[in-house]
Amino acid sequence: MIFENTSDVILAEDILRKKAWEIRVMGSPPGIRSRCDLVIEFPLIDELNILRTLKEADIYPLQVVPVNSPLLELVSLFNV
Repeated sequence: MIFENTSDVILAEDILRKKAWEIRVMGSPPGIRSRCDLVIEFPLIDELNILRTLKEADIYPLQVVPVNSPLLELVSLFNV
């Protein structure tokens, strides 16, 4: 999920973790940019329920993008 700003990512992460959803906060894919450099990765099977959970908290992602495309591969925040 792509959000408008980092505070939305942090808030969404907190809500989803409290509901025990399996998520990861990652760097934005190279092909997609918004004002926020973070995205939330989750299993696609959970999309509808995760979006419902966020809607109840009045949080709306800008976009939900599948990560199986090579152009949308997520990158780590840190390089070793």
